[in-house]
Amino acid sequence: ALMRRRSLALAPVMITFLASFQFSVSANVVAMVMGIAAGAAAMIRPKFVLTAIGAVFVASSILAPLLVYLPVERLVSDQGPGLPASWAQRVVLWQASAERVFESCGLIGCGADSTRAWTREAKLFDVEGASFQSVEAAPHPHNIFVQIWVELGVIGALAAAAAVVLAHDHLCRVI
Repeated sequence: ALMRRRSLALAPVMITFLASFQFSVSANVVAMVMGIAAGAAAMIRPKFVLTAIGAVFVASSILAPLLVYLPVERLVSDQGPGLPASWAQRVVLWQASAERVFESCGLIGCGADSTRAWTREAKLFDVEGASFQSVEAAPHPHNIFVQIWVELGVIGALAAAAAVVLAHDHLCRVI
């Protein structure tokens, strides 16, 4: 009976995984593969995986506006001419949002849903390797950590990191 329930639980995961291949957005596939790998690892070493994911979340929460300026093009240059179009588009969105954080949203943020207002005044840009243009300020930056900084500032980023630390401590006691 337990194996049957586990098989049924895997069905939505597999459907989502297959659906992620239906679009030309490779970030979806990478996210699904990483999620499945993390889930499999958590079945073997739950506290280790919980701690690793928590540490990545805390570091990303605190460092997000700086991390978006890493030279990602250089990191993947041996893979071909550059980032896939959907990834290149995201990098531009992250950097535009990070610039806003440094310009005016630093301490307390710019408020909930503020990126939607930026969309109205945004410019179009060419996405390298794509046959379309994108807006430099989408309705959201496609990065939860940058989104937290934009909407809630450094105070919100620290609060999010603290919440994850507290949740981690509690979860490690119960598993």
